[in-house]
Amino acid sequence: PTRVIDVGQLSSSSPLRLHVCEHNEKARYAALSYCWGLEQQVITTTGSIAAFQNGIIESSLPKTIQDAIRITRGLEIQYLWVDALCIIQDSVEDKSVEINEMGRIYKNASITIAALEAATAFDGFTRELVPVTHLPYPGTHSDHGIHHLDTRGWTLQEFLLSPRLLLFSQTEVLWQCQQVQVDPVLPSSRQYHPDDISRLPSSVFGIHSSSNVFNTKEERARIWILFMRNYSRRQFTLNEDRWYAMAGIIDELSHVWHDACLAGHWKSCLAESLAWYCVPLDAPVPLSHSVPSYTAPTWSWMSPWCPVNAIVYHTPS
Repeated sequence: PTRVIDVGQLSSSSPLRLHVCEHNEKARYAALSYCWGLEQQVITTTGSIAAFQNGIIESSLPKTIQDAIRITRGLEIQYLWVDALCIIQDSVEDKSVEINEMGRIYKNASITIAALEAATAFDGFTRELVPVTHLPYPGTHSDHGIHHLDTRGWTLQEFLLSPRLLLFSQTEVLWQCQQVQVDPVLPSSRQYHPDDISRLPSSVFGIHSSSNVFNTKEERARIWILFMRNYSRRQFTLNEDRWYAMAGIIDELSHVWHDACLAGHWKSCLAESLAWYCVPLDAPVPLSHSVPSYTAPTWSWMSPWCPVNAIVYHTPS
């Protein structure tokens, strides 16, 4: 990243500071996935960046960011990336550059800390856990339910591209890694799985991404329709963010699949993904001309701002 927060060491009394990375500098860093909320929080601006490079008062930060700092120190990682502090929020130029790098920032992080239930940056996510009795039973990946973080548009890319996830819910701390298909924390060996989507990190973006089983036309269509279903149900504050928040996914898949993305549809399985429809079927279609800015051509599933689904066709073998 261009900037990271230097959190120091667990036993260190040195203040936080904003660290500007040098060219080709390499170091481990954690990234935070969280919801801002509507309340004003401490952010980096053109007026505060110089002061933040000298030091940041930890107690002035929202509780979610303070919790992430403590977790990062506990993991013995020196640096933490948080969008509010590592992007110059009142600079259009800096925001444009950094938003285009979001996919790589989360992909290259050693670990992503996810605050699943915190609705705002002030809620925090660390608390004393109430003992829970786990009863193993056969179930689906979606049995954990939908958390607040699962409703936000930006967080899907953060989850799919992160090599490791440390997920904090109200009742448990979950671990997920691209290099394994099972979650050793959960007694039932299930991964955290909003709407069946987190199968994608290990199957598409992980160490087995070059496997031929994920490069067939049918499998690409199935994977992308799964993405379309999930992504179209998420919330965005700004209409134009809908493209930015999936740019890292498109960039990654274009390399894995050696394919081109056309207005949200992959060239190799264009016919399959064009069979999309709004959910429910009788819902009015809010096309892009009804929102403040143009989003996509009308044949794209990105043109309406509503949940979509698609018909999955299977080619007879």
